[in-house]
Amino acid sequence: MIIFDHLAKTAGTALAQWMKREFGEQNVAWVRYGDHARVLEQRGAFKVCAGHIYFGDGEDLDDTILYTTVLRDPVDRAISWLFFALNNPFDEDMTETKEDCRRFIDGATEDLCDNVRLNLSNPCTDHFKTIGPAPGPVGEDLVLHSISILKRYALIGIYTRLDEFVRRFAQLGGHGSPRFQLTRENVTIEKPPREALSARLISHITEINQLDIALYKHFVEVLYPAQQQQWRRANRWFLGRRAA
Repeated sequence: MIIFDHLAKTAGTALAQWMKREFGEQNVAWVRYGDHARVLEQRGAFKVCAGHIYFGDGEDLDDTILYTTVLRDPVDRAISWLFFALNNPFDEDMTETKEDCRRFIDGATEDLCDNVRLNLSNPCTDHFKTIGPAPGPVGEDLVLHSISILKRYALIGIYTRLDEFVRRFAQLGGHGSPRFQLTRENVTIEKPPREALSARLISHITEINQLDIALYKHFVEVLYPAQQQQWRRANRWFLGRRAA
């Protein structure tokens, strides 16, 4: 089974819809908020499980599963989430979240609700720290821990290169090339361009995402190029086997 570990505002909804078209709805489980242990119970029933995956205390990755995810520039991701929460319609009551998003844009840094605080400040490293048997690390150790977890993922995409991620994911699922295109889903409404936002707001978002920024920098500069080399070697092996 392939698990797509959806980190917020990285095109996860669009990717899940593409997976359903690509592999068939009957073969893809979409769990908006999925407990990892319960997701593993679906192994054999589905080819792909996609959604926001949560790990229990001391719970590790399962080496029989192919884990995948997409990373996005942390500042751009935070801006997208901020204006998504502020402007998009929701089924549930988001009054407190919307009010605190407005307060955050206006300069508030204290007494923000958990939904805003957890989604705007280092959400990626906060997610990866829950994976693995060791107690949750902090500070720079948290970045190193997150890197060690990501090294065990079968495929990590970059938000700005989703077509490449789709192509690799199709190959991971046994398709030579994707049969369907990625479409836009659940997009952020009325998001101003980054250059239109105040320097104070950008500075504050940057300040509260230092761990995620360090993780993303290491991924782009080290892990992603290494992953590219692995895929190129795998493709040469595959083409050689097919030619033989």
